Amino acid sequence: MSGSYPDIAADWTQVLPNHDDTDGYHETSGTSFATPRTAGILSFILQELREEFNDGGSGASTERGGYLVNGTASDGESFTIRNSEVRNALNLSAWYPSFTTWDPFSGTTPVSPVAPCTQVGWGVVNMSNIEPMLMHLNGTQPMDNRPGDVVLCMNINQEAREAYWGVYPSAPDDVLVSDREAIFREE
Repeated sequence: MSGSYPDIAADWTQVLPNHDDTDGYHETSGTSFATPRTAGILSFILQELREEFNDGGSGASTERGGYLVNGTASDGESFTIRNSEVRNALNLSAWYPSFTTWDPFSGTTPVSPVAPCTQVGWGVVNMSNIEPMLMHLNGTQPMDNRPGDVVLCMNINQEAREAYWGVYPSAPDDVLVSDREAIFREE
């Protein structure tokens, strides 16, 4: 086991020129399409929240207290968002296949009905994730927590990663962290 289960999946395809096709184009998909488009969704969400809460800054620098959004609500109260909160909103908003919502043999990639999290992580994201994420992050409509079976499966995936890699693979080089709770702990 490589410990390389996905955290999230994105179903993106793109039509590209191809000299091998008779009409010159073909449809293709994969990580090289899903990753930048998912990053674009997150960028759009951050920009919308910064505009909503009068935050003219960018990034999560130490000058910004490590916050991705560091602004002010309409009532004058401080409004901040950390990376872990954006990540949690992405995970909560992702569509997770279940026996009642997904035909596991449809589409271009069949998804196992037994443990879909091994193929799609917390679920599938696309443009439909924007509104629920914005409403969750700005506090107007929080999303429900994931069912216990999804959380259990993702915890097992994470344990497999840590067992394979020895540490959480995205820990900074100078700090090896084997406790994932320490990575996501909010101060």
